[in-house]
Amino acid sequence: MVCTLSSFISADPILQAMANGTIHWADTFTEQDELAYQKYITVGEGAAILATIKALMNNSDDSEESEEESEEPIRAVRWANAVTVTGVAAPKEPIPVVVPTIPFEPVDDGFQVVSKAPKASMAQASQQASQTQVNPRGIRTIIARNLPRTITELELRARFGAHGAIQDVYIPKNTTPGKYFGTIKGFALIKFHTSKDSTKAFLAEKDGLFLSGNAVMLEFANQDR
Repeated sequence: MVCTLSSFISADPILQAMANGTIHWADTFTEQDELAYQKYITVGEGAAILATIKALMNNSDDSEESEEESEEPIRAVRWANAVTVTGVAAPKEPIPVVVPTIPFEPVDDGFQVVSKAPKASMAQASQQASQTQVNPRGIRTIIARNLPRTITELELRARFGAHGAIQDVYIPKNTTPGKYFGTIKGFALIKFHTSKDSTKAFLAEKDGLFLSGNAVMLEFANQDR
């Protein structure tokens, strides 16, 4: 009687289930099974059967060289102190488990890295986006309107300087003879060293800025003076 690989598999219900994909060999083994299997294939009948299977598989590989190799990922038996793959016995010493610091999330065929930007980076990106929308031309000069006529340069520097270095403060005054001669015209131009600081000051002060009882309105100049 000629023993073929298909007839050998069909004679064993477990091998048959493994062959048609109902179960995987990794799902049928325990640590004790692996030890018994290693002993069985070393000598006697088990060694002879293993040699026959290898010969049949080699013949099958030679006749199917044109077929593509299977892309099924390697599976393993997970025991309490080891991970065993085909033909590799479980080690006696426990294998240390290293927990990765990179965040993972499960997918169909394993795990994938979850990209998580640090909170600081996300906040910084959001702030940069807001600055670009509010001040797209990168103007460094803010116009403050409806100022009290008693406002001084020192007061404006103290208020707006908290948001960045100020390069210049210009407060236009009335030069026409009359009741308001020498008083300010009610607005001022505050120029920062960078557009980043001018935008930060604008966002911080544009709502609810009151000076000496006056509700001050802010806007960016058409161009830096």
